[in-house]
Amino acid sequence: LDPEQQDIFEFDFGEFSFLAIPGESFSEPYKILAKAVKRKNVIPIGIAGDWLGYIMTEDQYNDPEYDYFKTLSPSAEALSKMLEAVNQ
Repeated sequence: LDPEQQDIFEFDFGEFSFLAIPGESFSEPYKILAKAVKRKNVIPIGIAGDWLGYIMTEDQYNDPEYDYFKTLSPSAEALSKMLEAVNQ
């Protein structure tokens, strides 16, 4: 799977905005992505459309406590690339 070719979907339903990402995440990356959408009531949805692996902050990626999850992560830059996509 090529992380550069994956889609992030954003859609609104009533007062809620949903952000669908192709990976699984810990709470911190979800919070960062939700804040980047710049709307209220953002609900992140993981494993949407595909599964790239675990989406982690760079601190998590470099923390030995997360070594197992790092083996299932596309890269340390995955979150920053998703933020770029959300901010386009």
